[in-house]
Amino acid sequence: MSSAGAAYGITTPADEGREANSSDVSLYEIARRFVESLVQGKAVPDRATFDHTALQGLTVTDVSDGRIVCELPVTERVQNRYGTLHGGAAATIVDTVSTAALLTASPHTGVSVNLAVTYLAPMPGGPGEVVIVDARVARVGRQLATLTAELKRKATGQVVATGTHTKFLQVPDPAAARMKWARRQQEGKEKEEEWREVRRDENAVVVAPSKL
Repeated sequence: MSSAGAAYGITTPADEGREANSSDVSLYEIARRFVESLVQGKAVPDRATFDHTALQGLTVTDVSDGRIVCELPVTERVQNRYGTLHGGAAATIVDTVSTAALLTASPHTGVSVNLAVTYLAPMPGGPGEVVIVDARVARVGRQLATLTAELKRKATGQVVATGTHTKFLQVPDPAAARMKWARRQQEGKEKEEEWREVRRDENAVVVAPSKL
């Protein structure tokens, strides 16, 4: 089972050996459950994480290939002292929802290496005020994924913030692991042979530097 699938109790088609182009539905479900697990405080057993505290009420409204859309009521929980969406809450939204978008394209959530948010306008809080989060996968490479997010006021469609998120995927490379193992094996053989040569020459007055 993939790392993401294992975390949220799902076996992806890729894990079952099926074709990659049939895995979309499962990846969508993983992304949806990822968001739900954070909001419900189930991402880490017996402990509510920061995401759970900050993102109460976050719901998934749409999931597609490389994209996820969520909504969050701007309640007092995520407001600053001016009654608008707190900048830290906005950054958390970008982080969390863009990671969910990544799960529609990759079974690996990775770890963040860069997160940038541009605040364009205040997002009012209060009854009926909802922020829409539209997160997309810009690119998935061998080791890095680039993600984007746009935050809009639902009532007017005004863009209030944008974000970019870069993640290191931590994808194990079997070929690289085999090469590393072979290199260590070779180094071990070379050191063993070198030691044998030194032992053969241990009674010599001078031992050639190349044999030390």
